[in-house]
Amino acid sequence: MRSARRTVWTGLGGVAASLALAAAGPTGTSAAFEEAPCGEDDLQCSHVTVPLDRTGALPGSVALDVRRLPAGAAPTRTAFVVLLGGPGQVASASAPALAADLGGVRGDRDLVLFDERGVGGSGALRCPGLLRPSGSGALGCATRLGALRGEFTTAADVEDLEAIRVAGGYEQVVLYGASYGTKVALEYAAARPERVEALILDSTVTPEGPDPLQLSTFAALPRVVRSVCSGGACRGVTADPAGDVRRLARRLGRRPLRGRFVDADGRRRRATLSPADLLTILSAGDVDPVLRSAVPAAVHAALHGDPAAFVRLRAQLGGRDSRAAAAGGINRARFVATTCEETLFPWDRTAPPATRAAQAGARIRAMPRKRYAPFDWSTVIAAGILPLCVQWPVASPAPAPVTLPAGLRALLLAGGEDLRTPLEDAQAVAARLGPAAQVVVLPHAGHSVLGSDVSGCANAAVVAFLSGTPPGSCETVERLLDPARPAPRSVGSVPPYPGLHGRAGRIVTTASRTVADAARRRLSERVQGTGVRRFGGLRGGTASIEPDGLRLHGYVYVPRVAVTGIIPDDTMRPIELRIQAHGASGRIRAGGGRVTGRIGGRRISVSTSRTSAAAASFERDAVRGLAASPLRVP
Repeated sequence: MRSARRTVWTGLGGVAASLALAAAGPTGTSAAFEEAPCGEDDLQCSHVTVPLDRTGALPGSVALDVRRLPAGAAPTRTAFVVLLGGPGQVASASAPALAADLGGVRGDRDLVLFDERGVGGSGALRCPGLLRPSGSGALGCATRLGALRGEFTTAADVEDLEAIRVAGGYEQVVLYGASYGTKVALEYAAARPERVEALILDSTVTPEGPDPLQLSTFAALPRVVRSVCSGGACRGVTADPAGDVRRLARRLGRRPLRGRFVDADGRRRRATLSPADLLTILSAGDVDPVLRSAVPAAVHAALHGDPAAFVRLRAQLGGRDSRAAAAGGINRARFVATTCEETLFPWDRTAPPATRAAQAGARIRAMPRKRYAPFDWSTVIAAGILPLCVQWPVASPAPAPVTLPAGLRALLLAGGEDLRTPLEDAQAVAARLGPAAQVVVLPHAGHSVLGSDVSGCANAAVVAFLSGTPPGSCETVERLLDPARPAPRSVGSVPPYPGLHGRAGRIVTTASRTVADAARRRLSERVQGTGVRRFGGLRGGTASIEPDGLRLHGYVYVPRVAVTGIIPDDTMRPIELRIQAHGASGRIRAGGGRVTGRIGGRRISVSTSRTSAAAASFERDAVRGLAASPLRVP
């Protein structure tokens, strides 16, 4: 998509963005949108110029990249404004998708979205080295930004939003905020309640948040882990998923877990995991339902001497931050600047780093252990944002307290399995907003409800809310994926395929579960949009994502059984696999309702319809978003 981009940052030297002084109007904003077509989906592009520093201490201005999807024949004077997460998520990059997803819920309002200052087309900040695990990269970023680092706050975003409203000539706005965007929406509503027709808050951050100690996350953790297994979904996997997490956290606290994973080149690599790694895996499930569904079995297996699945989950997450940054999903410099400037850390903002670290440690150790159990205080520090910001030299005043306007119409969407912004936070904010605020819960959704709900229930709730009718309940929406099964540790522990017996029958079942495992991993990468084209098997080999499907290259899910072949996207094409196993190698073909072939010299032919309904459901879930595999998974 082409847009009317130009040099948008103006201000002080030392920032990696192009800097050149731009003229601002008498009020500091453009008088009106000066638009040009964006080239697709009827989107219109413009820039609204605002002061870099509204106090006047720093010269210069920034041109905000604004996208507008005009309403129909009878537009109102109210805009439906989209505020994305991060902070630092690039709105312009996903403008067509957002327009398509939200166009149906805005009614007769213009749809407006914009890149926050320092993001995307609004003068993207660049700070190399921010992917370092310690706070040294953040310190380098602060030095690089210089005095500008104090100008990337929620308060600045609120004033930028007001400038866009004025420039567009809108009397009021409906604010749809997701994650960090809910914080901007709430602070705007607190500052200008008369300009807000309604709030739609998706995955709510409290106005004082995010909490650097993640106390609401720790409080919600047992509930969320149990939810993944609710309704007997983990029968045969574990009877106590929350207890498993508790036991593994304590075991990791005593001794790190060591294991191996297979990389994208098929090489086995060593890994050592800590309690912070467990917390990272649990938190990452917020935005990846496939990963979330894999956690109970992986944790249970790690407790019982098979860490392979657990180690693979952590390795899978290892490169996602860098890939997401490369893809432009989140501007990390903007994320760090906002986070470190305005988070209410448990330390004196003016203290040196060593004093800050001591103050934070003392605060955490003084809290009752049950506040963050089953983890210890060192994990609270290591897995959070404290190390990122401990060296950051603050350049802005502490955020002022936020008083939310009572009586404002608000709809809060909450995922029951969201650890990042737990349901309890949404309920607390709704209570502060008063009786006109309504909470709609999707029990098996994670973070960013509207963007991940395939049932359409959340969308319908928004449409009903904006039309003035009560939104319906989403409590009965079913989970997207059943929890994964534990990975077998030998062919002997695998049941024979229905209609077959002996080792040949076990090999066919092993092949079907190998296909399901690879399909789940592919679906996880697709959900995250990582662009991964190749990945390792659980215990060996690799899989590659091809234009026509998923190809396995000696992919090993069950020890000593390597599977090679293609799982086509075209459901009319059969799956054809070559299997290498001690004493039972061969080939099978699955299609047309039958599995045929030869295993260990034995000819096989069996109907896939003989598998149980539960097994068929598991297989269908495993390949959702890929292709409905004719190879059923018993």
